[in-house]
Amino acid sequence: MLWSGTLYVNGCFSSIISFGDSIADTGNLKHLASVSDARFPCVPPYGQNFIGQSTGRCSNGRLIIDFLAESLGLPLIPPYFKIKGARSESAVALRQGVNYAVAGSTAMDSSFVEARAIGSVVINGSLGVQLAWFKNSLPSICGNTTSSGMVNVLLPLHKEYVSSVATVDYDQAAATSFFIDFASPSCRFLTPRRCLLDYCRAACRTMIRRRAAIHRRCRAALWWIFSEDYGLQDYEIMTEVLTDIEKHCKSFIGRSLILMGEIGGNDYNIPLSKGKSIDEVQSYVPLVIDTIISTINELIDMGAQTLVVPGNFPIGCFPSYLTTGVSGLSNKDGYDPITGCLTQLNEFSEYHNKMLQAKLNQVQELNPNVNVIYADYYNAAMQIYGSPAAYGFTNGALKACCGCGGPFNYNASARCGDESTILCDDPDTYVSWDGVHLTEAAYKIISMSLFQGLFTTPRFYSLCHMTSTQGTAGLVSST
Repeated sequence: MLWSGTLYVNGCFSSIISFGDSIADTGNLKHLASVSDARFPCVPPYGQNFIGQSTGRCSNGRLIIDFLAESLGLPLIPPYFKIKGARSESAVALRQGVNYAVAGSTAMDSSFVEARAIGSVVINGSLGVQLAWFKNSLPSICGNTTSSGMVNVLLPLHKEYVSSVATVDYDQAAATSFFIDFASPSCRFLTPRRCLLDYCRAACRTMIRRRAAIHRRCRAALWWIFSEDYGLQDYEIMTEVLTDIEKHCKSFIGRSLILMGEIGGNDYNIPLSKGKSIDEVQSYVPLVIDTIISTINELIDMGAQTLVVPGNFPIGCFPSYLTTGVSGLSNKDGYDPITGCLTQLNEFSEYHNKMLQAKLNQVQELNPNVNVIYADYYNAAMQIYGSPAAYGFTNGALKACCGCGGPFNYNASARCGDESTILCDDPDTYVSWDGVHLTEAAYKIISMSLFQGLFTTPRFYSLCHMTSTQGTAGLVSST
């Protein structure tokens, strides 16, 4: 895989933008469940390493994204729905990172998975939905605009009126579409003219703080929008202002580290849990990979310069699958003699990962100035499954710390957090937290193996100095 591109802040990044599922979610599903009838599955003892709160993380403590942020000297990355619409939100805080990952989400649209897993209700937080949230939040992050919508929608609309010497009675349909997509929710209740005024004032306030010279262009632009005499000179001023804002937004995305997942696991886990065979679910893999790659390409078009794209975990080692099995796969079909994991399920994960790597190589070849980094979650975890005691997991790798009994302490009908929960005394000696997700101790080792070790291609640690991760005592979440 090729390696090139530009880094920032002494070789590091100014923020982390995260997409994915429960492996990365730091609280989005918790919020979505609070405003709907959905049940939030990761209640206490989830998050027990954080003082007095469950945080929304599906583990007992920190996740890979948390350790990554700490090693880069950044605060823990807040979930999108914590800061969305909050009065206290500021561009400074947002620019240190936002997490759009949602537990239970899929790469493909939720309707695709629901159609193939009859009886399942899939969270409406697919990769496409998360990308839309990201675009909608860009106005708050980088100067009241998006990197593409501003020029594509606003300028052509006004250029049309400039050329025809029109009045301020804008095209209602085009204006409404623009404001709903890119302005605040309350904007849709205002007239297009009033809304545009509020929008441009906010943009100008941002630009005034950045450089006084732009203040004059903002004033001229506002005068141009609401005057009855449109001139070419004024249009050129407006174009310059909007182009400056667009460049600022693209620069922010370029300075950020984009963490693309892990995503795609639930596209397989949900159908497999509903009785679909491995062979059938394997036919979904090209579609899932294409969805991930399409999102990566769109982020690159928006200005992304460095993207970390994880593969899937070895699901054949999960207590959930070791307990329930998979349709068409009997217990005699093969366990790895070293790890005790289900061989065919792990081969399925490797199939996904190999196809993902091949596609990422193509993306890199087409974008030689972008850093496309594959994060090998599979082998970073397999080193632990191969020798758990060597990493301090004296209670093994295949039994969950928190569950409801059975050989692997996992029960699909009564899970961690239920009244019948059996909770281990020392989670740090277990790899699996709840049969599906890992413990903080396991995530810490995997994170170090990825970002300070050998399990990324190319090596992530060559980007910048990484600080050592902190202990777990007395954690207080930012979420």
